[in-house]
Amino acid sequence: MRAHLHTFFTRAAEHHLAKAKHHRALSGHYSKLAEFHKAQMDGEDETHPAHVFAALADAHSDTADEHVTMAEHCASCAEVFGATGKAMGLSDFDRELLMPMPDGLSTIHDAPPAHLRAVPRHGQPEIPTAKVAEGFEHLVKVE
Repeated sequence: MRAHLHTFFTRAAEHHLAKAKHHRALSGHYSKLAEFHKAQMDGEDETHPAHVFAALADAHSDTADEHVTMAEHCASCAEVFGATGKAMGLSDFDRELLMPMPDGLSTIHDAPPAHLRAVPRHGQPEIPTAKVAEGFEHLVKVE
């Protein structure tokens, strides 16, 4: 889960940076259009294209600033999730154990270790044991 969040926040930061660049470019284009129309403006009419393009340029500039802020926040979150394992003193092997397994695979084994045995509760039916081939009963006999 930690690796997934690290990847998510890294990708979100990249996305916000791309959007900030896009909005900065749009702001520049609208600023140029506003300057072009301002030269032709003959009054202070608020609906004149010069004012409309200037407002659009300001809106895209503000949006770009917001995307930069979000990119910085996502990058700091990604850094936290990436460094958490190091802070906890996990080795690369330990981090691999924390990673989710693909569907159909598991790190849990079917057979318990030989040194462990089940102890039934009071009233519980007897736990079935594996059948042992004749002649080998003495190897698994419990005394």
